[in-house]
Amino acid sequence: MTNILVVGAAGILGQMICNEVIQMVPTSRLLIGDYKKSRGEKIASTYGEVAEFHYVDVHDELSIEKALLHIDFVIVAVQQEEPLIQKMCIKQQIPSVDVTVFHDFVQQVKELHPTAIEEEVPAVVMAGFFPGLSGVMVNHMIQQYSEISEVHVALLQNTNAKAGITGIIDMLSIISKVVECNHRKVQGFSKKRKMDFQNLSSNQEVRLIHHDERKWLQTGLGIDNVYYWTAWNKKAFTILLAILVKTGLIKKIKKQHVGSFVRHHRFLPEHVALTVEVIGKIRGKVHTKTCTVTADSDYGITASVAVAIAKQLLTKKESGVLFPYELVTLDDLLLHMKHREIKVEVK
Repeated sequence: MTNILVVGAAGILGQMICNEVIQMVPTSRLLIGDYKKSRGEKIASTYGEVAEFHYVDVHDELSIEKALLHIDFVIVAVQQEEPLIQKMCIKQQIPSVDVTVFHDFVQQVKELHPTAIEEEVPAVVMAGFFPGLSGVMVNHMIQQYSEISEVHVALLQNTNAKAGITGIIDMLSIISKVVECNHRKVQGFSKKRKMDFQNLSSNQEVRLIHHDERKWLQTGLGIDNVYYWTAWNKKAFTILLAILVKTGLIKKIKKQHVGSFVRHHRFLPEHVALTVEVIGKIRGKVHTKTCTVTADSDYGITASVAVAIAKQLLTKKESGVLFPYELVTLDDLLLHMKHREIKVEVK
C-alpha cells in the first residue's frame, strides 16, 4: 500500500486533494498532515480506516522528519516561508508535489535541484491549475509551431468559486501587481483584450495580470512574449475589482473582509475555463490557435492536477526540481482526471 501524506489537509484545497487521493489512488493510505491534532484526527476519521493523522508543523524540521517516516509520497497544499518539506523529502528520497504559486518560494526550491538530481528524487512545483495545467497547455500548443510570436494564457474565474480566504487574498494580490508588457511596466488589471473561452464564454473581455509562471515558461520554453490575463464570469465583479486596483483600495482589503466580499453557494455552479492562445508560424504561415479547458471547479481541478502528477510519479522514475510541463503531457493529465467534469476544445 502506498502511503501518501497531504500537508495542509485541513484547508479547503487540502481536503479536496485528500478526496482526489482516495478517488484516483484507491490502493493508497492517506495521511492527514496538520499542526492541530484534534482537527487533523477529526478529518482523518471521516475517511475511515484508510486514513490517519500525522502531526506536521511546516516551521519545525523535526516534526517534518517524524511525519515522513514510512511515507512514499508528499503533496504540499500549504504555504511555506522556506522549503523545509522539500529539503527533508529530498534527503529521504521521497517524491513531492507542491501547489504553491509564488516565484520567490519556487526559486528556493529550484536551488535544491542539484541535490534532488544527486538523490534521484523529483520535487514538482507550481503543480495546480493556474499555474500548472496552464504551463502544460502552453507546451502542448507550441509543439506544432516553428516560430512563436505571442502566447496568451487566460483564466475565466467564477464569483461562486469555493476558495479559501488565503487563496482569495493571494489572487487579489496577484491582480494588483505591476505587469511588464512590451518592455514597459503597466498597472496590473488595467490593460484589456478579448479571449475565447469557447463553450463557456466567447469574446470575453479579460485583463492583463502579473503571473509568476511567466518567467519559468520564458526560460524553460524559450517564449519571450507570453502574457497572462483573467476576468470573472460576472462583468460587474471584474469592473469592481478594476476600480479597487486603480484606486489602490484593493490593498486595504483584509482577511476579515473577505467573507462579505466573496461568498460560495454550494448548490450553484462554479465553472471555470482556461484558454491558451498561440500566435506564430506553422510551415511558414501565420496561424492563431487556441486550446480551452473548462472544469466544474477551480480548486477541484487544482486538486486533480496535483494528484494526477503524483500518480504519474508513483510509476515513473524522475529526478530534480520540475515544473508540470517538464513532466507530463496534456493527454497524460486528462487520462488520470477522466472522472472529473473536464472538457477540452482546440481550434
